[in-house]
Amino acid sequence: MSHPPGPYPEPQYGPPPGQPQGTPQGPPPGYGPPPPHTGFGYGPPPPKKGGSGLIVLLVAGAAFVILALGGAVGYLWLWSGGDSGNDNESRSSGTDSSNDSQNSGTGSEDDDSDAESDAEFEGDWSGSMTQYDPDGSYATDWEFQISLLSDSDTGTAEITLDDGSCTLDYTIDQEYADELHISYEVTGGRGSCVETGEITLSKSDSESTLDAEIAVEWPDGTSLSEGSLIRD
Repeated sequence: MSHPPGPYPEPQYGPPPGQPQGTPQGPPPGYGPPPPHTGFGYGPPPPKKGGSGLIVLLVAGAAFVILALGGAVGYLWLWSGGDSGNDNESRSSGTDSSNDSQNSGTGSEDDDSDAESDAEFEGDWSGSMTQYDPDGSYATDWEFQISLLSDSDTGTAEITLDDGSCTLDYTIDQEYADELHISYEVTGGRGSCVETGEITLSKSDSESTLDAEIAVEWPDGTSLSEGSLIRD
């Protein structure tokens, strides 16, 4: 058999002819280097270190804002509420002082009025009294004398009747600007006087006279005596 001219051709890559064809067998499983990491199906990446620092900054900023608001509220309260309280106290003090002044002035006026009233009632007074029965009919006439002192609520008086006289000790129970209410008790004498009675002295149109009314209890009712007293 003859060959063509030229170099002898190199055999083709692959198994020599005549050998069985098929898939080449690789190494058994479990051997060889691991496959490269592609990022899929692998464990999670480590957390970034910058996140916790950001949270700390946010918390610090919130705390600063809260402190700033608290300071602002305290400042406003100090310069508004505090001053308001002081103003209220000042107004209250002023009102109290005004009330005290008014009360003091009123008290002074009352004292002056009482002193003037005492001066007008002070002195020795005497006059005739006309007595009436409880039914209002005339009973008798008699004389009455009383001494009034401006610095005392007690004193003496005297009733002179046809059959004798009676000495009285009296006490001023109520005193008004123009009227005195007096209770008395007979302490001596030989006249036919009722043991106790009530005297009312009132100012009249004249500074030198007083209107007098004396009430005593009889068995059948109240007997009234009326008259006018003149300053001695």
